[in-house]
Amino acid sequence: MRAESATRADHIVRPRAEATARGRYFGAMTWLAAIPEITLAFLWLFLPGVAVVLALGLRNLVAVLAAPVLSVGLLSALAVVFGVVGIAWRPLPVGIAVVVVAALVLLVRRFAVRRAGIGPVATADAGVRTHGSGVVVGMTLLGVVAGGLIAAVPIAQGLLPDLPPISWDQVFHLSATRFVIETADASPFAIQRMSQPDAASVPFYPAAWHGLVALVTTDSVVPATNAAILVVSGAVWPAGLAALARTISPGRTTVALIAPIVGAGFFAFPTFLMGWAWPNALAVALIPGTLAAVLMALARPGGGQGSRVAWVLAALLGLGGIGLAHPNGALTFGIMVTPLIVAALVGAAYRRARQGAPTAQAVLLGALAVAWCAAWWFAIVVSGRQLADTSTQGTAGMRAGLWAALTGGSTSTRGTLLLAVLIGVGAVVMLWQRHARWLLVSLAALVALGGLADSSWSLNWITAAWFWDPWRFRAPAAIVSAVVIAVGLAVIAQTVARASARVVDRLRTDEGMHGPLVTAISGALVVGLVAATGGLWTAERRTYFWDQARGVSQPESTGSMLTTPEIAMITRLGDTLPDDARVLGSPFTGTTLVYAVTGRNVVFPNFSGRWSADAAHLGLHLADIHQDPRVCEALDTLGVGYLYTDTNVYHYAHPFQSQFVGIPGEAPQPGFELLDEGGSARVYRITACG
Repeated sequence: MRAESATRADHIVRPRAEATARGRYFGAMTWLAAIPEITLAFLWLFLPGVAVVLALGLRNLVAVLAAPVLSVGLLSALAVVFGVVGIAWRPLPVGIAVVVVAALVLLVRRFAVRRAGIGPVATADAGVRTHGSGVVVGMTLLGVVAGGLIAAVPIAQGLLPDLPPISWDQVFHLSATRFVIETADASPFAIQRMSQPDAASVPFYPAAWHGLVALVTTDSVVPATNAAILVVSGAVWPAGLAALARTISPGRTTVALIAPIVGAGFFAFPTFLMGWAWPNALAVALIPGTLAAVLMALARPGGGQGSRVAWVLAALLGLGGIGLAHPNGALTFGIMVTPLIVAALVGAAYRRARQGAPTAQAVLLGALAVAWCAAWWFAIVVSGRQLADTSTQGTAGMRAGLWAALTGGSTSTRGTLLLAVLIGVGAVVMLWQRHARWLLVSLAALVALGGLADSSWSLNWITAAWFWDPWRFRAPAAIVSAVVIAVGLAVIAQTVARASARVVDRLRTDEGMHGPLVTAISGALVVGLVAATGGLWTAERRTYFWDQARGVSQPESTGSMLTTPEIAMITRLGDTLPDDARVLGSPFTGTTLVYAVTGRNVVFPNFSGRWSADAAHLGLHLADIHQDPRVCEALDTLGVGYLYTDTNVYHYAHPFQSQFVGIPGEAPQPGFELLDEGGSARVYRITACG
């Protein structure tokens, strides 16, 4: 590796201020200045869902907490419809469509209530205490806010709003978001056209994340992306955990207070996955809210048939949103919800048999349970077999993989044993609760799959849909671990409170003191857990995001994509390049960021693709511009007027580099006029073709 590449990580530090094309300052933009993007991200993630929730008549706390599930599901569905009909993916038409859909849902519900005899939707569903006293609501919201701060503060400290993350996946997602803005099309059946421009049709690619960030963008996709990271981690995730906790343990109000706080601190999620796999992370963040919707749909009885139908629709919309955020998120959801569905179907079959119902009904319910399991297994096997020929072997081994999945994947040993103990306590308690046992089965499945992905066992092809990445199992495992730990802490608090009642006479005579005491003890236990784990590993999480934003976490063999002077140069190109400029350069340099940050078109916006014949020829033969007349013809056909070069490239040994060997690290003089430079990167105006 070149010396310059090897030392690049050493000088990627907090950059100095550089004026950008739109008056902001690169590296000096504060989170206060990013409030417009943060506000938009919050509104787009919550308001559409709240509108649908109100239209469905689900006026309770769980429904509001799960609103992002419906928001992403609705926006993803609208993106498909807009792509088919040809409506531009812009905030105004999307907002109007959300209002129209909510109005239609409201009209259909009222018609069903009046004409079809479906009972009204209750404000709270019996069997799950979702609309309790103001104290319960306040405690739940306190947990969401506290968990949000614990999750968001290290991110805000590690990232700069206008500093683009620079690694393999992030480059594609930034460019894809820019492509959505440029084409006004967020359909999952169109986004791949970015890297397959001449294809008659392009394959499906999950685009929920890119469509969302496109709506959030006010100026640059970079602050919008970082704002979405902040809001998904600090609002959607803790709200979903609180919703799941309220439904899984309705009798213990402190569980909904504790779960979002504990869940915010896991390294596996939101920290690790949200650092780079943004679509997959969005899918995981939606899972707890969708599970809560399923639980509400299965709650018996009291909400009426209308309530059950409404929650089923909410769960289906959530599943669609998860799948359109990332398909393996839907498979993960299937793994997690299957024990619940099977238990519900088998339980219903057993009850009907005892009540003397026809045997055929019980058999049918049992067959449905088998069919449900078979369908999800088939989906996992099919996706695994399609990728099995590229299977990789884990390095940590099964035992280490199991432990990492169970304890959230933290690289620090501080507090991980304590987490394991609390998970054990919560698991013992939940084993005694028939309605909660399914969640332990889900945790066991995720932990086992995470260990399998981290092993060299021949069966690890099963994890192919998750790219054999154990972190994609550790992340959803954090959902269950957070709830189980919260149950464990709540039980410990209740036990201590009861013991105190035997000592303090007042507590024996004043039953009203028991609840506040349990809450106080729960709070003290949470504070102790936070202290014992270094603020739930705040320093580790902050350092991770700092490294992600500055490229210093990349292995030495990959190099770093950008340097501080290079990013500053890219921001200047927004001023120096005309609006219709098109830039040629290897995507393993900073060329792709030119497209994402400035909006100026580039020939290769991604590391791989099915490029046109002209583009492919330029990638292989630009250096022959003075001998090969076809080079100038291709430049003219594609409208290329500028060349981006860099002697130091990212992933210099990657096989995809073979597509760009004809683009030199230095311009083949003469015929190239230097326009700007930053570090080893340079941008030239091409004059060789006249």
